[in-house]
Amino acid sequence: MVFVSRGLGTDSDSVQERESRLMSDAVRERLVTILAAGIAYLISNYVTERFIDIPDEPGLKDDVIEAVLKGATTATSTIIASIVVRRLFRG
Repeated sequence: MVFVSRGLGTDSDSVQERESRLMSDAVRERLVTILAAGIAYLISNYVTERFIDIPDEPGLKDDVIEAVLKGATTATSTIIASIVVRRLFRG
């Protein structure tokens, strides 16, 4: 029989704390991803309807503009979603 004194071995409180922190990180990442997708959708719809005139036959210039806008929309929505989720988790 082996006896482990208090403070040695696996402390269940620290294990549970680590697991809950990992779970919180995973939940936070999921929330950021979902929220970013929703924000990107709203931003892209707004930008497309408001500022872009889509021609009947798009060319290279139109493809480049679309790629730049998608990249900017994705980056912006991810930043906004991250800020929102961080504030939710803080409070």
